[in-house]
Amino acid sequence: MSLWISRVKVLRFGAFQDRSLPDFQPGLNLLYGPNESGKTTLMMFLRGMFFGFEGRGRASAFIPLDGAEAGGSLALRDGQGQEWLLERWGRGRKARITVSGPAGVMSGEGACQNLIQQVNRSVYENVFAFGLDELASLESLNQQGVKELLYSASLGLGQVSLAAVEKELKEESKKLFHPDRRAKSEIRLILAELDKVRQELHRLEQQPQEYQELRQELDRVLQDIADLEGQSRQIEGELLWLKKLSQAWPVWESWHLTRAELDALPPVEGFPEDGLGRWENLKSQSDRVEEQLGELRAELAQAEAGAGAQTPDQGLLEVGSALMSLWEERVLWEERRSQQERLEKEVAARQARLTEALAQLGLGWGEDRLADFHLSLSRRYEVQNWRQRGEEARQRCRQGEEAREDCRRTLEEKEGACERARISGSASEGGWAFRWGFWILGALLALAGLGGYLGGYKQLAGILGMGGGMALLAALAILLYLSTVRRQRQQDLEEERQRAVTALDQAQAALEVSRARLAQLQEEWGAWLKEAGLPPELPPEAVLDLFSGVEKAQELLQQYREGQRVCQDLEEELADFGRRLGEILRRLARPPASREEVNATLIRLKQELGEARQAQEEKQRWLEKAASLKNDLAKWQGVGDRLREERQNLLAAAGVEGEEAFRQRAELYQRRQELGQRGRELTVQLGLVAGGEGELTRLKEDLAQTTRGDLQTQLGQAQASLGELAGQLARLREEKGKLADRRQKLERAEELSQALLREQTLATRLREAARRWTVGTLAGYFLEQGRRRFEAEYQPQVFQQAGHYFALLTKGAYLKVMTHLEGEKFFVVNRQGQHTPVERLSRGTVEQLYLALRFALIQAYSQSGRNLPLILDDILVNFDPQRARQAVRLFQEMSRSHQVLLFTCHPHLVNLVKDVLGPEAPDPIDLEAGEDQGAPLT
Repeated sequence: MSLWISRVKVLRFGAFQDRSLPDFQPGLNLLYGPNESGKTTLMMFLRGMFFGFEGRGRASAFIPLDGAEAGGSLALRDGQGQEWLLERWGRGRKARITVSGPAGVMSGEGACQNLIQQVNRSVYENVFAFGLDELASLESLNQQGVKELLYSASLGLGQVSLAAVEKELKEESKKLFHPDRRAKSEIRLILAELDKVRQELHRLEQQPQEYQELRQELDRVLQDIADLEGQSRQIEGELLWLKKLSQAWPVWESWHLTRAELDALPPVEGFPEDGLGRWENLKSQSDRVEEQLGELRAELAQAEAGAGAQTPDQGLLEVGSALMSLWEERVLWEERRSQQERLEKEVAARQARLTEALAQLGLGWGEDRLADFHLSLSRRYEVQNWRQRGEEARQRCRQGEEAREDCRRTLEEKEGACERARISGSASEGGWAFRWGFWILGALLALAGLGGYLGGYKQLAGILGMGGGMALLAALAILLYLSTVRRQRQQDLEEERQRAVTALDQAQAALEVSRARLAQLQEEWGAWLKEAGLPPELPPEAVLDLFSGVEKAQELLQQYREGQRVCQDLEEELADFGRRLGEILRRLARPPASREEVNATLIRLKQELGEARQAQEEKQRWLEKAASLKNDLAKWQGVGDRLREERQNLLAAAGVEGEEAFRQRAELYQRRQELGQRGRELTVQLGLVAGGEGELTRLKEDLAQTTRGDLQTQLGQAQASLGELAGQLARLREEKGKLADRRQKLERAEELSQALLREQTLATRLREAARRWTVGTLAGYFLEQGRRRFEAEYQPQVFQQAGHYFALLTKGAYLKVMTHLEGEKFFVVNRQGQHTPVERLSRGTVEQLYLALRFALIQAYSQSGRNLPLILDDILVNFDPQRARQAVRLFQEMSRSHQVLLFTCHPHLVNLVKDVLGPEAPDPIDLEAGEDQGAPLT
């Protein structure tokens, strides 16, 4: 599961108190701040949020000294777009951790570990979140979990030592068979003892006849015991069944009585479920409905009488809205007259400032052209876009030249590799031992087999001869394999060279396209200026300045025209006020009012309007109450009808016409239900006693054919028979013990049987020892050759990926990172194929190597579904400019699958990121900016 940090809030940690940082993006994030701005504090806070503020090592410097608890929150998102909130307060066992997400709220360290996919503190702090100190030290990669993935897990060896296995195989082979006759090997000792046993067999005689007769008598006794035991088991089964019948007899009698009573009752075809209870409930509800209907009819009559008693003035109500509008505006009457005089003076002043602004723009600019000139944010953005597109086109030209140069160097390297492969041929394929070792091994095994044959060990000679043949066949197969490998390697190198040629052609074509695009953009800019009516020689910066002057003049023009419009509006409003008052008086059939009478007229009309509205509202309240009561009355009448219908439905479902018949039918139906349930319960009890459905049928049949007295008699007979058989078995077992003792005494004296058994055992040991020696010898040889070839051609996936990243960081100066199949050290391979140990590299190159190893480990964890945020604290300090540029490109590549938080205190590194990534570069977050501010640096 991918996980990235979207927002950070530090409530208390180090020098941070209630500090919120700008939102982080899922890809590359650049955080800038000088020394003491809090970069390391922030990294330690993020580590602590995931694994706890334990106060050990460097983390102890960030725990508040005043005794306050460290804490904060992280807003996180996963690859599916789901949001999570991680909150932590305090440290140690008293820490309070909550994780809120789509599944709800969880608490405790377990919830936090599930969120980060069970990655432990050591792995995260040394692989995912590290600074310059961890980067420069190999010990940080030797932590538990990191070390296993780096050295063992990818090789498939676990804790097994390959060198120890080879040594153990050689020592085991010598213990089994040693060419020196004076050495005490296991095969030679077995052969000597086997000769002695075979000499002893010649002097032994046949066994006496008594032994055979004793065995026959013992077999007869054993058969008699088996027959009696079978009879005993049969009687025990019968006794168990009789006990079940006796146990089931009371239940059986109750079941018969229940069935008899049920059959005696008259049948009931059907009855509504819980019919009697439903009948009582419906009757109670009907009584309540009738009572409620009487109350509603009385309230309705009262409401209708109250509505008829109110008579409001409808004329005043019709003009009420217009009258209240004039009432609210009367205070503004004199104010608008004085405002009109003041605005006339301001309009004259605005006209003078507009004339001055038009003169500054130049000839040809008047009010009409100024008003018609199109000036908007989109047009400003269009000019800014022209400027940005020009910069981007020039940047692409520079990047295209760099890419073409990289492709040219790659082609030279591939051509050199093809030439070296053609000259070297197959001279180094597999090594001398791997190409000729099997021929030598086959010859040695054949000579050893011939020596064994001449020495009289024919069986051993056959085994050695077979091993020699297998070794010669393997030698022939290896010759064919090496030839195929050489041809395949030359073909692969040629394909890589062709790909390099294609890449160079593509880079050259891309560069030409970028140059043509730059020229086209310059022509399109000139056409745009012509279309806009501007001089063709103006650059985008000058056009933006002109836009600023036009914008100021347009604001003055707008203010001048707005003043004129407001004066006109005031005049119209004053005239409209008098017209509207006259219209109201005309509709009320009252005489018009002069300007001096306006205020008194409005006061009198407003008082009358209030009285009319109060009467209207009172009448409306009575009418609404009456309507509501009518609706309630209709609803309760409907409820009463429904209840009567349900009672009739119950009577029909029961098949009766009256309440008394319904109750009698209910009692009969209830008794039949109780008897039926009792019968089913007794049947279940019989089934439990019987032990199964099939046994239940047999139980019922047997109980029906017997009586309780017969059961007791059969039980006594079975117990007596079982006791008699037990006595006979005891006597036969005693006789068997005596016969077995006599046979054992005779067997101790049977030397012939012991000798034959000893001979077979020694022969089996000899065959097994010879097989183990052959397998061990061949396995040791194959293991040694395979290990050498594996170290030369195969490497763990982590080191293969690290080699790719290291080659990218060093621009091809080093091509591979390799490790021995045994041990925990590794080395690098340069462009010339030379192996260089880590101790001989410069400090900057070592840090680049350790960075490549960490990124390879991160990809290995990513394959298991663990994509966590990467935190890098000023790790490019010792990189030269070229390799620092390569590292920035690598950061961009890693940011496609992981969130990367890159901390730095160096302004030149901020500029380097912008220069390398161009438009894709993230806006730097300034750690010294105010809270929730992260404006890009300029």
